[in-house]
Amino acid sequence: MTSSPTFIVCQTKEVEAEKDHIGTQLALLESYEMYSNEMITKGAASDILRGVDALKARATELQQLSKSAIQRKNPSFDTVFSKTPVEELSKRAGSSNIVGKFKGKHMKCSSSHKT
Repeated sequence: MTSSPTFIVCQTKEVEAEKDHIGTQLALLESYEMYSNEMITKGAASDILRGVDALKARATELQQLSKSAIQRKNPSFDTVFSKTPVEELSKRAGSSNIVGKFKGKHMKCSSSHKT
């Protein structure tokens, strides 16, 4: 069990990293969609025929990226806040945390997310 604001920072960073990853995935898909639509609306038939193999290859690539993103294991956010019992307040005098503790399991930060 981990207990401290450090794990909150860690989890926040992991969520932000995942959000950035999903944002990148979305931008790639939207870019592909825009290019495909532009090719259809503005391209001559010969342009479309020349580009179809590249579009298919890119679509397959994007599909693989999406599958790997879907299959990734999301971090655990099983957390609990435990308040400090009144009886223990005197024992914690001078401590920076007398209110309580956050606890959770499986909250390991990767080395790139540590503070």
